[in-house]
Amino acid sequence: MQNEQGLKIENSSSRWDQASLLSASLIKGLLRKNQKMMIAAPPRSLKTSVSLQLCKAIADGEKWLGWEVKQGDVLIVGCGADKQNMLNRISRLYEKEEESKSYEFIDYVTIKGETSMPNVINQVIDSVRKQGKTYRLIILDSIDYVQPLEGYSVHSTIAALDRLTIECNCSVVVTHTVRREFSDKSYIDNLNVIHNDILLSLFDTYIEFVEIKLKDKHLNDLQVNQVKNYFTEVLKEHRFDYYKENITDNFFKKERSVDELRRHLEIAIPESEEKRTLDFFDSLFTPIKNDTYWQMVAYSSGIFYPQTEQYIFRYPLLKEDADGLLTNYSTGVFAFWDSKSSQESPPEEVSYIKTEKANKELTAACEKFEKENGTGETPHKKDIAKIIGMSEKTVERRVEESDIFYMEKGKIFKFI
Repeated sequence: MQNEQGLKIENSSSRWDQASLLSASLIKGLLRKNQKMMIAAPPRSLKTSVSLQLCKAIADGEKWLGWEVKQGDVLIVGCGADKQNMLNRISRLYEKEEESKSYEFIDYVTIKGETSMPNVINQVIDSVRKQGKTYRLIILDSIDYVQPLEGYSVHSTIAALDRLTIECNCSVVVTHTVRREFSDKSYIDNLNVIHNDILLSLFDTYIEFVEIKLKDKHLNDLQVNQVKNYFTEVLKEHRFDYYKENITDNFFKKERSVDELRRHLEIAIPESEEKRTLDFFDSLFTPIKNDTYWQMVAYSSGIFYPQTEQYIFRYPLLKEDADGLLTNYSTGVFAFWDSKSSQESPPEEVSYIKTEKANKELTAACEKFEKENGTGETPHKKDIAKIIGMSEKTVERRVEESDIFYMEKGKIFKFI
């Protein structure tokens, strides 16, 4: 540990060329290497499922809740968890993907019994060293099963987590139970309440899910979106003439209700198909009535992310699921864009365009550098800046936007 060896004082000039160096992103724009993040929500609100979805996203190299991630190995530390149950949960992530083998990137270990956070971290570090593996991410689910925070100094917990990021050279995510409710105050006032948490300032990134009540209009919009494809298919199949006459191109540009769609079906479909069709139609939006709805509040380095205003998540109502059948339910997400403030392209599309542009620019510049200097040389950001004709700061931004390049000590590398 650093404290046991004494503090090392450095002169700024000795590392001046690294002054603008940023560690590689794990969750792009949200979490970097050697940082720690908390996922917080009330009891039985699928914190474990959210964290398992993050594991799968990193193992697959795919997006998580709209954020791009870097692919790599993940370790799940199940605090208070059963080993077989943990394996079952991981396997269910892939039950619909028979050919996928990315679960090979996911390792797990379980720790039971009353213990402190420093003790848990010591066990994890020892296990990682014995495994001899480099993990991009270690998840602790949940720290509620470790020494309780109430009555103890939270700083010993944070110090242990910091040591884990350093010793294992990775990012760390923990899940934690909190109980809050949105008030009738303004959105900003609610954020201030949420972010006034003693643990918040000690984590680099913080994501919280807060239950909200959707307005009737929003619920109706969700229901209509859920059933309109089926509604269109049924009408085209059974009464195409009725469909052409009544369902014009502008039909869904106006607000429609589920009852209105149902009336069209009642009129158009043959009597022999009526019961089967209407029963299935009704079943399509029934889950929406039984789900709970959550606003995601995301905070990192003083930034509130756009997702907090654009996205609302839906979970099943676990308190009515006594048999635990929905434990591995995947989180649903949908966007609300006001017609007055709608964007021409969603954030994901804008992000994709930037990524592709950065990839092309950096690839071309690196290929030119290799041609001029040989394949054994690694370009520095100043070399790429000179080739592209832009500042070193701009090169750093291009690397940050890219999903195939990263920077270490000012040099630019490509993920293998």
